[in-house]
Amino acid sequence: MRFRTTHFLFSALALLSSCSAPARDNHEDGGDGGSGGSAPVGRCEALRRCCESDSFPASGRDACLVVADEGSDEVCGPLVTTYGSNGFCDDGGAGSSGGGTGGGQGGDGGAGGVTTGGSSAQGGGAGSSTGGASAGTGGGQSGAPPTGGVGGAAGTGAGTGGSGGELPAACTGKVGSLSTPRVYSGAPVEGACSGATDPPYLGFWYSFNDGTSVQTPDPALPLLGELGGHAGAADCAIRTQGVNFTDWGAGIGFDLDVAETGRCAFNAGVFRGIRMVLKGSTVGSVGDNLVRVKLPTVRTTDQAGGTCLPTATLGCSDDYGLFCTVSPTSWTLCDVSFSLIAQEGWGVPAAFVPQELLGIQLLATRWLTSISFDVSVDDIQFY
Repeated sequence: MRFRTTHFLFSALALLSSCSAPARDNHEDGGDGGSGGSAPVGRCEALRRCCESDSFPASGRDACLVVADEGSDEVCGPLVTTYGSNGFCDDGGAGSSGGGTGGGQGGDGGAGGVTTGGSSAQGGGAGSSTGGASAGTGGGQSGAPPTGGVGGAAGTGAGTGGSGGELPAACTGKVGSLSTPRVYSGAPVEGACSGATDPPYLGFWYSFNDGTSVQTPDPALPLLGELGGHAGAADCAIRTQGVNFTDWGAGIGFDLDVAETGRCAFNAGVFRGIRMVLKGSTVGSVGDNLVRVKLPTVRTTDQAGGTCLPTATLGCSDDYGLFCTVSPTSWTLCDVSFSLIAQEGWGVPAAFVPQELLGIQLLATRWLTSISFDVSVDDIQFY
């Protein structure tokens, strides 16, 4: 699926993603499997074997099993490939026995809807200014889940800062350091919740959606934290809510580094992954109470800061990521190991290069008729 994002002064990244309304059966014209050998193992059954393998990281097992139980072969397949190549399927879960390849290529998904996105957040310091809010055109096609396209587009926020918070004129090639792993702590700034990442990271939270319902806070406004974060009533967290989105869904995110020229690539090569805590619920995704965390990079986006070139059949923004579980009653750890993330398989294939990371996004992605969500995130840090 291809989604458009408009950047600087507005744009951005799309927790895995979600679905367009079905235009036709995604499996039309599928071919018969080959003859000979035993029947191939289904992709979701193979994924389940990987999830249950002793070598699979325990931190990602619960979410992996939900996807294996609720997903389609199109969703499970890319994960099996990635986990198998990383040695997480030591019981042979990634493999399939002999036999031919099942059905042909899926049909196009429904046309994607409008992507409403990305007001930029407030700049730092007194007299902060708000970056330009605008809406980008979303949409695209995908042959991913049975109901149509997968994915989510974003509008990234990169507002100009106020006095005391001006942006650099151009990208500086910022490199991550193990001494500064924390990206967002939720700590109040001068007694108030902000919408900025923690120094030395230079990014601002934004929200985005498919335009089919109402997201709170409104993407046209700065996305600021609210009290009641992981550390208690005086701590802040970023929260987004919405009901009955019927295209691909909605999300929130931030860039890791920005300049007056737009968002910049951040070198995260020294890190092995990123962790955060989540709280809330989703209804209508691949499985209830799942959020997809996505890591947009230079190679997976055709928007500002990206080099992806879409084709007639493969779109951009098929970012690497994974699903994490959320609970409405407690904060749960979401561990996004770089060894576990994968593309969803509907877009232009690209290698994951941590030295070209653009930001982080969390998506509530539609799988059933509609997606509703209430999700908070706090304490984001690399490791």
